Amino acid sequence: MRKIVVCGREIEIPSPIYILPDTIKVSEETGTVSGKCLFPSSDPSVGERVDHANVCHAAFTLWNAAHIFAASKGWGRLFAIDVHQKVKGMMPPDTEIDFVASITNVRKRSGRIVGSAKATFSLDGKTLLLMDVRRFIEEKI
Repeated sequence: MRKIVVCGREIEIPSPIYILPDTIKVSEETGTVSGKCLFPSSDPSVGERVDHANVCHAAFTLWNAAHIFAASKGWGRLFAIDVHQKVKGMMPPDTEIDFVASITNVRKRSGRIVGSAKATFSLDGKTLLLMDVRRFIEEKI
């Protein structure tokens, strides 16, 4: 786990971290985390693809956002159970890409937080990727 500062608060989230912490906004009222992400070509898993980042990089970004939201609520680590994506365009490396992630359907089940998460990735107003975590669950401590 790496420590980053988001919204003036130090938190720990798992690597890799593709979000740009200084751009992050968290709204507990709407259950959203928004900001920018960057997939650097210096990362071999990005650079070997030459002209695009993969959906797995976007999944890490959504999960970065989910961990930021969980930290703001005092939850434990979250695990994605059921993940789907729809590609609408290529995500270029070394480019700041906008994202909005939302955490929904949150409830307690057997003493753990469960819910859903979604993210939209866009560049210059054009949607590049839609990602849907239909179910996540909090780590049992």
